Amino acid sequence: GLLYSGLADSPLIRGVKESATLYGIPVEEIAAERGKRFPTFHLPDDHVVLFEPAAGFIRPEQAIAAYVRAAKKHGIVKR
Repeated sequence: GLLYSGLADSPLIRGVKESATLYGIPVEEIAAERGKRFPTFHLPDDHVVLFEPAAGFIRPEQAIAAYVRAAKKHGIVKR
């Protein structure tokens, strides 16, 4: 998952909420329990904290290798 933190009117928080609504992405607003759920992070009290449980990252090298394997499997050849 991924935590987003920022002031309520910040472009980041507004954008995450807008994208979540537009694309049906589950995002949870974390309030008082954020310190218990995510004790590693010390976030300012005036920040809105959003948690996107399905978010993650892709390692570019592995993604490219997977695309190459899929292309070869489907008959794509290098010229």
